[in-house]
Amino acid sequence: MIFEAHRGVANEYPENTLPAFEAAHKLGYKMIECDTKFTADDRCIFLHDRSCYRTARTSDGGRVPDTPANELTFDEIRSWDFGLWMGERFRGTLAPTLEEVLEFVARTEVPLKLDNVFMSFKPEQREIMYRIIERSGTEEYMGFTCKSLDQVEYHTTRFPKCTIHYEYHVDAPFDESVIARAAELSKGHRFTVFIPMDIKATAWFKGPHATPENCAIAKKYGELGLWILRTEDELRQAKELGADIVETDGSLRP
Repeated sequence: MIFEAHRGVANEYPENTLPAFEAAHKLGYKMIECDTKFTADDRCIFLHDRSCYRTARTSDGGRVPDTPANELTFDEIRSWDFGLWMGERFRGTLAPTLEEVLEFVARTEVPLKLDNVFMSFKPEQREIMYRIIERSGTEEYMGFTCKSLDQVEYHTTRFPKCTIHYEYHVDAPFDESVIARAAELSKGHRFTVFIPMDIKATAWFKGPHATPENCAIAKKYGELGLWILRTEDELRQAKELGADIVETDGSLRP
């Protein structure tokens, strides 16, 4: 079973930052889930929320504006501290660029699972992101989270060595024929079906949660990934469901 670090070791380190990713590597996580955003001047950075308000501070510890990241320049965002909200020991932590994170990937060979938010980018921004990945030589360590068959087909065609992580739209039923088609389009690629556990951390998710039936379907066509676990009891349930990958914020260790 592979342990995947959600936003890095986010329960102890500033999420979506190099310290959180480095901690994941040192602790033995074999995959990192992460989130990208684009700035107003088309720089690709790592950030989960629409704005920097929750996770960024000024140098004196003050709050930053609740302004969408895509309305701020790269220099504005890089002037803020993304570690202070987690404690003084993380002072000086910056929102990393895609280039910086890919350097980490090249050095450590830890695969990334890119959250599907990148599909909301403008087409020209996605192209910037894809070209940076291609130039980095880290394609074999890149996992693209896809929520439609069109997305699966595009990424398997463009990135012959990438991993496909298939997730459902929140309003779509669990349909074996869709999983079968996604697996067919992913032939020659590592293919994982990610399903949320039916637990407190995923109560907000309106689509199908993990059951013995849909987990068995997922494993019929590829690997089964379950998210997002925080307790030993949840890990036990995931094992019973046959999970190949479990996503955790760091509360569970490899």
